[in-house]
Amino acid sequence: MIRLLGCLVLGSLWTTKVVKKLGAEYRLDSTTATPESDQWFVWERGGPPFLVAASIGFTGGRLTFISRAWQPAASDKGTVLRAAVRALSQLAGRPGQSCDVSSSRSSEPNSETELVTVTCGGHSVTISVGSVGTDLSSGINETWRLRR
Repeated sequence: MIRLLGCLVLGSLWTTKVVKKLGAEYRLDSTTATPESDQWFVWERGGPPFLVAASIGFTGGRLTFISRAWQPAASDKGTVLRAAVRALSQLAGRPGQSCDVSSSRSSEPNSETELVTVTCGGHSVTISVGSVGTDLSSGINETWRLRR
């Protein structure tokens, strides 16, 4: 069981149940819809700013993917580091489960991105930093991949 945006979610739940439950409190937009795969953005109500609270995915009608961003309210170093520590702490407390750390770097003529991902079973946290031109960007995402 996973708690997503205050809702308890089971990996065996079907698309209609999850969408109905989240739709009561969030705005939902389907990004793909085929019989095999269905993905949704879960948006905070209100705005601006319009913020994506999470994304969810279904395969064969069953929930298989949940991802959320850790978006600190402020962008000072202490607040961003606190968000990183809190996201990574979600991976703790699983006795006997090993974790993998991977990193990647990509560079284009006008952009650069660096990623570090810590994966423990089906649960992972990715921290990214990069730039496009002179604009800096960073992000922290937590993802669960559920068994099919």
